Amino acid sequence: MPNALKSPVSVGLLSPDGRLFGRWNVIDAVCAAGLALVACGIVVVQSGWHQTSGQVIEGTQAIQYTVFMGGVKALHPERMIKAGDRVSLSVRNQPRGDVEVTAVSFKPKQEVIPMSSGAYKVVTDPTESHTVDIWVTLKDTATQTKTGYVANGVKLKSGMKMTIEAPLAYWSGVVTDIEPLATAQSDATAAAVQ
Repeated sequence: MPNALKSPVSVGLLSPDGRLFGRWNVIDAVCAAGLALVACGIVVVQSGWHQTSGQVIEGTQAIQYTVFMGGVKALHPERMIKAGDRVSLSVRNQPRGDVEVTAVSFKPKQEVIPMSSGAYKVVTDPTESHTVDIWVTLKDTATQTKTGYVANGVKLKSGMKMTIEAPLAYWSGVVTDIEPLATAQSDATAAAVQ
């Protein structure tokens, strides 16, 4: 019976002396498979089937994005932030850097009141006299990719939550608009001409 184990005809996956199919050393076979995978990866990247981050980047440009902060409670919000200020941003509780404020818009909290005629009237809510909605437009430089803009390693997307820290304020809001600065300036110029 011991001779049956040593028979070269009955070699399975591993031979008694540790060779794969009786021919290759197991460690050599694993190394060869790893090299084959690396070679396949190089072929895939070079052929264009898969793009690296360097191939996705289309350039760097100036952008502006608007952050909406609803229901901010402040007596004088216009004193806390204004165009020309530099503010710090945080995304997901991580500091993102400083950017310039290009525009700020304030709107007091309003309520809709139904009239007896069936129409509706919009009035400032007297119970929330110190509550405002704020739109802050920020100017930044971002890397443009096929899927959008990346500023300081953060993908900017509409609906993304962001915290703005000004010298006198710390407010949380949501990104509502992102556009290249050249497009935004040409739209403003066209509106001014009309």
